Amino acid sequence: MNLLLSIVLTLSIIIIYIIMIQVFTVLFRITGLTKEKARFQVISLLTNSGYTTSESEIITNNRRRRNIATSCMITGIIFNVIIVSLIINIFFNLKPIDEKDSYLFLIVAFVVFISLIGFMRIPFVKRGIERLIEWIAEKTDKTKRKENVITVLDIYGKNAIVEVHINKIPEFMEGKGLVEYDLKGRYGLNVLLIKRNNHILDVRGDTIIEKGDSVIIFGSIQNIKDIFAFEVKGVEEAIDERKVNKVTLIDNYGDVGMATVTINVVPSAIDGKALYESPLKEKYGLNVLMLKRNNDAILVNRDTIIEPQDEAVIFGPYVNIKKLFLEEK
Repeated sequence: MNLLLSIVLTLSIIIIYIIMIQVFTVLFRITGLTKEKARFQVISLLTNSGYTTSESEIITNNRRRRNIATSCMITGIIFNVIIVSLIINIFFNLKPIDEKDSYLFLIVAFVVFISLIGFMRIPFVKRGIERLIEWIAEKTDKTKRKENVITVLDIYGKNAIVEVHINKIPEFMEGKGLVEYDLKGRYGLNVLLIKRNNHILDVRGDTIIEKGDSVIIFGSIQNIKDIFAFEVKGVEEAIDERKVNKVTLIDNYGDVGMATVTINVVPSAIDGKALYESPLKEKYGLNVLMLKRNNDAILVNRDTIIEPQDEAVIFGPYVNIKKLFLEEK
């Protein structure tokens, strides 16, 4: 194996690796991860470098993401074996270059490589590749034809801009205009845009969401999932029947995390106690950063008492957040 062939093979492997990262990133984004988190997970899985416990929960708590992660890990292992084998083969079988046009060939190879990388980074090309991968994934995954596909485009705390591809219209929305089911007043959601047959519709009070629409929504991720992912019962029934607290990780910093806690049952350790007399900080190392009650943010001070139906943004050891609000009865 001469040096030129070795270089071409190496560049080809790099291109394939970049394409694999792109493919698995899009697959994770389809499940609702942001682009940044999806790309981080893919690189971690392909390189077998691992990721933090709290980050891994984003994957392990979702069946579809677990399946994608499994495929990603297997692909990464196979690809890493190929790379190691290639490097060893190149090292032991490398022959000197004796072709007259070798340098020209080398320059052409690098130009082609750089051109391909640059071409794949062009916004409309990149988006076209993503849409192709999404289309293939949608066609091969039969469950997606029956379920609404929820993709998180960007996150702002516990709120997000989300794209919902409608495969099944929630029962309470069928045949009704936006103003009739009042997504904004009842659930704090704003419909920003509706795309139908590749055309952007004017969002008005009498606009009716139809099957096949792509709806861009801003608001609580949990409320969006409650409305568009729960199909067995009405939305209000699904929300009212939640008898446990809901902990949603916003971001983590090693073992410490920031999470939104929807409180349906106040833990006995803090029930009826002001923050200063509760064991929140002293025993669990937790700080309440913000509290929302009846859709209004309230000022948090030492005398604040957490009540049922509150939404609290809490900072501290993530394991303690889960221990207090999920495990205590």
